[in-house]
Amino acid sequence: MATEDNTLVTIIPSYDIVGHLGNIPFNITLNKGQVYVAQGTNKTAGTHLQGSSVNSSKPIAITLIDDMLSGAPFGGCADLIGDQTIPTDIIGTEYVAIKGLLASPFDRLYITATLNGTLVNLNGVYLTSLNAGQTYEIILAGTNTYVQTNLPVYVYQMTGQGCEAGSAILPPISCTGSSKISFVRSTSLDVFVSIVANAASLNDFLVNGVSGVITSADFAVVPGTSNQYYTALKNLPIALFPQNSVVTISNTTSLFQMGVFQGSNTTGNSFGYFTNFNTIQAQASASNTNPCAGSLLQLFSDTVISATYLWTGPNGFTSNLQNPGINNIQAINAGNYILEVSIPGCSVSYDTLSITVGTPPIPYSNQHPQLLQQL
Repeated sequence: MATEDNTLVTIIPSYDIVGHLGNIPFNITLNKGQVYVAQGTNKTAGTHLQGSSVNSSKPIAITLIDDMLSGAPFGGCADLIGDQTIPTDIIGTEYVAIKGLLASPFDRLYITATLNGTLVNLNGVYLTSLNAGQTYEIILAGTNTYVQTNLPVYVYQMTGQGCEAGSAILPPISCTGSSKISFVRSTSLDVFVSIVANAASLNDFLVNGVSGVITSADFAVVPGTSNQYYTALKNLPIALFPQNSVVTISNTTSLFQMGVFQGSNTTGNSFGYFTNFNTIQAQASASNTNPCAGSLLQLFSDTVISATYLWTGPNGFTSNLQNPGINNIQAINAGNYILEVSIPGCSVSYDTLSITVGTPPIPYSNQHPQLLQQL
C-alpha cells in the first residue's frame, strides 16, 4: 500500500506470482492508498514468497498473508495468518521467541537473511549459514529461544493454541522496546501477553497501574544470553480484565518487548507484537522555537526509561536535565541546541533543535508619545 502519490515500487518475487515470473524484477506505480497484491501461483509451502525483495521510492506498507493455512500437523484446523512486515533498516541481529500453546509439533520460527554470509546462532550455539533471500525454519520446543546473527535478519513466528495458528514479525531486542503498552481486550476468549524483559526489571511491571500482577515468578531465563534476558507468557483472566476493557502494561525501570495473542483451541487465534520496533531515538522539542527576548525557553526530551540526557547549546549552555529551562532568554542564546540521549549498552542518539529569539513588542506608549501627551 502506498502512502504517497507517484510511488515507484520494484518487486523481485522469489517464485512465480500471478502475472509475473519468479526472480525477474518488475515495476509498478501506486498513488496514495492504492494497493498491489503479489499472489503466489502455487499453494505448496516450498513455493511461498519468502525471500522476495521490494524497494520503493516513497514509504509503503507491506502485509504478509497466508490464507487457509493447513493445520493438519497440529490437529486439523485451517487458519488465516499474517502480519505487517518491517523495513530492512530496522531489522536486527538479536531476537527472542516465546513458545505459545500450539499443539505438537509446536511453534515455528522462520529466519530470513538479507545479506550473503549470514551466520545464525541458536541459544548461543552455531546453527547454520544463509545467503540473501534464504529462509531457515526452526521448531520451538523449549519455553523460549534466542536467535543471534552476525548480519540483520527477519524473524517470523507462527504460534497459537491447540491447532489454531497465528503469526507475527518479531521485534529485535537490542536497544528497542517500550516502557508502556496499551491494548483493548476485544474478546471474551483467552488473552495472553508474551513479554521479553531484562533481568533487573522483572519486579517492576504494572498492569493498569497495579503491581503484583506480573512478577519475577512469571519469568524464565533465555538460554544463551548470560542471564540477561527473561520471558513470560502471562494469561490475563477475564474476571480481572473483562471484554472491551483497556489493558495497560508498563515497566518503571526498563524498556521491554510485548506481544499479545488471544483466542482458543477451537475458535481461531490472533497474534501480534505491539512494542516499538525501532531503536531508541532522541526527540527534542521546545515550548517555543521563536521566543521573545526576556521570556522563558523550556526544552523538552521524550522520556526514555534508564536513559541519561545531555543538552548543549549557544553561549556555553549545558544541562543534564531531561527538560531544562532558560530564564530571560536573549539574542545571545539563539542557535542550535543539541540533545544527546544515552542508554546503557546502546549507541548514543542525537537530535538538534534550532532556536531563534525575537524582539519583544514595543509598548504602545513608546510608539505614540505625542498621542499619550495629548491624552
